[in-house]
Amino acid sequence: MSLEISPNLYYVGAYDADLRIFDIIMETGYGTSYNSYILKTSEGNVLFETAKERCYDEFMGKIKSVIGDEKFAFIVCNHTEPDHSGSLARILEEHSPDATVIGTTHAIDYLEQITNRSDFKRRPVEVDNKESHHIKVGEFDLQFHIAPFLHWPDSMFTYIPQLKTVFTCDFLGAHFCPNPETTLVNQDGEDYWDAFKYYYDCIFGPFPKYVAQGVAILKTMDLETVGTSHGPVLVGKENIAKRIEKYAAWGVVPEREHRVVVGYTSAYGYTGEMAAAIVEGLKAADPTLKVESYDLGNRTMTVDAFIGFMNASEGVIIGSPTINGEALPHAWQIVTALNTIAHKGMVAAVFGSYGWSGQATKNLHERLTQLTSMKKPLSPLAIRFRASEDDIAKCREYGSLFAKSVLGERVTDICATEDADDEADKFTFIPDGKLHRWKCVVCGEIVISDIPPEMCEACGAGADAFVLLPDEDDETTEYAGHVVVIGGGPAAFNAARTARDRAPGASVTLISAEKHLPYYRMNISHGINNVCMLKPDAILLKPAEWYYDNNITVRLGEEVTKIDREQHTIETAEDVIPYDKLVIATGGSPFIPYKTVHPCGNSISIRTIEDIEKISNRICHENEVRVVVIGGGVLGLECLPFLLTRDNVSITVVERSPHIMSVQVDSCMACRVEKYLMEQSKGRLSFKTNAVVTDFTITDNQIQALTFEDGSILDADLVIWAIGVRSNVSLASDAGIKTGRGVLVNDRMVSSDPNVLACGDCSEQMGGIFAPNWASAVEGGNIAGAVAVGLDKEYPKQPFPFMLNIYERTVMALGRSSGRGAEPYYLNQGDDVTTKIFHENGAVVGASKLGGELQCVELASAIGEGMSSKAAQKWLFK
Repeated sequence: MSLEISPNLYYVGAYDADLRIFDIIMETGYGTSYNSYILKTSEGNVLFETAKERCYDEFMGKIKSVIGDEKFAFIVCNHTEPDHSGSLARILEEHSPDATVIGTTHAIDYLEQITNRSDFKRRPVEVDNKESHHIKVGEFDLQFHIAPFLHWPDSMFTYIPQLKTVFTCDFLGAHFCPNPETTLVNQDGEDYWDAFKYYYDCIFGPFPKYVAQGVAILKTMDLETVGTSHGPVLVGKENIAKRIEKYAAWGVVPEREHRVVVGYTSAYGYTGEMAAAIVEGLKAADPTLKVESYDLGNRTMTVDAFIGFMNASEGVIIGSPTINGEALPHAWQIVTALNTIAHKGMVAAVFGSYGWSGQATKNLHERLTQLTSMKKPLSPLAIRFRASEDDIAKCREYGSLFAKSVLGERVTDICATEDADDEADKFTFIPDGKLHRWKCVVCGEIVISDIPPEMCEACGAGADAFVLLPDEDDETTEYAGHVVVIGGGPAAFNAARTARDRAPGASVTLISAEKHLPYYRMNISHGINNVCMLKPDAILLKPAEWYYDNNITVRLGEEVTKIDREQHTIETAEDVIPYDKLVIATGGSPFIPYKTVHPCGNSISIRTIEDIEKISNRICHENEVRVVVIGGGVLGLECLPFLLTRDNVSITVVERSPHIMSVQVDSCMACRVEKYLMEQSKGRLSFKTNAVVTDFTITDNQIQALTFEDGSILDADLVIWAIGVRSNVSLASDAGIKTGRGVLVNDRMVSSDPNVLACGDCSEQMGGIFAPNWASAVEGGNIAGAVAVGLDKEYPKQPFPFMLNIYERTVMALGRSSGRGAEPYYLNQGDDVTTKIFHENGAVVGASKLGGELQCVELASAIGEGMSSKAAQKWLFK
């Protein structure tokens, strides 16, 4: 039955008293409930959470006992896990199709996938849109507090001040419903507190930082009721405070002891002998190190207890023999309990004895490598059968090296593959257990990891495109002014991020005319044939909560119309915003020389998510679509594979120059790229070079055909403009800031006004414009953000490579790769891989490559060092 909690507020949750395993992984010895609440207002009914789908009938019966045949005006989803949202699809379909669903932007996105529908009414609660954080429904105010990772990224709390009630979903909840007749209000017995603690450990234990934030939110509220999503409703200030204080105490991140715990299982005692020797090595290397070793197979120490010790230690070493090609369950329980949040910076390693394949240590170590925030200084130590005296000595050395790694020393990996060629390459990296900064030389993306990343998530480049950066200086400033960044691209994002990192006391505002948070613009072509690639979780540089956590104010959909340098303000249509330092990162706009044709409905440029959505809508039908791509550079070619996934599409690429990619490669390499593309297109792609458009045939606001200088005519159903971009400089020039092709800046990204900086596609370095690519925008943003808060940084004098992924191959170009003024030299050429370098006065000045490993780092080094062609060939292919 339903329960009236307070005037106009009712409990309508479903009971699951017989449940003993929740979501596969949690024991529920006391059953559970799926709590839901109804608020009756003068402007309609509001539902908070739903119930698990299999409980729908019971759930709906309680709903009808409260509101009869009335519908819901709003449905608030504080968290979208299926035990809370499972009934939403049926409610929207069968009961309240006109209800508006309220949730965070993540929640709305998740609900589309959970319900498999995107047509429901919604009201997203957005981090950067404070107006969305509250709504008035009749006589009640609903205030939404975003609470990420409590315990999903989508989580929020909803507070009703008039009722002194907050709905926290899982926070402060418990799997507790001992029998169907239980009144789930203020349980206080021993069984309840056991369930309460176990629930916290499983659900919130990995997120202590966010627990503290949740506690802080609740302590700002005047509370008499807490509506949790599992277990008892909490009523009364004292009851609520008691539970909040327990979360506050449990949410304190304990300092790790200077301790290493060794946990192992041993079938014949061989792995145990290895463990004893490792412990000897640990103690000998660092007498101050507390070392505890546990044989988990003899049951004197439970795995859960061991994990508790591990969580408060600086290092863990896990041992297991190989039985039937696999590690034993105890070891797997430990490694699966590790996670990148709670165990960040912890040192870990594995060891074990084996008889046949030795897969246990390999598999356990592979799991460790997935935990990028942990340190793994040593490869697995695996010994066949029983350790010899030499093997025991190696175990002691293994323990000694591990202890030194815990102290922060760099150590040699004695278990690395012995047939590795130590002299193979000066770029070989020996893992030292520490986190390092890795930079993708293709796009400038920086990844924090203990080993080279396997792939760049931004541009798709492989591990060979990453270089190890010097240890990052921790230089920060006490700058406390207001840094305002105008723009929404990679330059703007990195300027804001760097300003925040370097000046913790500064105020940072990012304001963009786009309605989206900064995203991987270079990846938007993927959305032509898969619109899911344009969803926030696939394309955003950082999710909305990242800006919230880093105290960066974001204002989207606001175009800056004026810069007042005297008053130090910028103006939008709705506001005047003061600044102390201003960073202009307004990017560029697609260059379309024929202004009269671009307003046509089938004339689209490639620059934004909206552009890609328009292209996708145009080609997604069964009729033949004749596409004309104007521009044969990187921008025009990268969209071809995605367009050609549709069998109804045929494409002509129109290029004014004698060959495609004229800025990046010479004519011979261009011919190879063109040939490969045409082979992959199966006759649906052609190229028209040396082509100058002189006229367009337009009917009903649609381009029907293009006429060329040679008199030829090309029919078109869709025209895509990919000629390039022109810097957006009008905002700066109108303010009296010096501009050329871009906003003129020095090596420190400072404009003619010392309080105004510029970076990215809108900027022009005095003496030459920046390369209009992702990598230079990222680097320029980093420099601008640092300089804005008072640090002395300069833009690096280095070439950034261009990279184009086409089907199964990649085209890479670096330096003077088009061959102008330099002699070509083939290092290799064939159907699958072609590497070509250009030299001047005997020194390498440029390179291009089609297929195979990119070798960006090596080729960049050859150019930077001015290697001779023969030396480069010998070095690259030794």
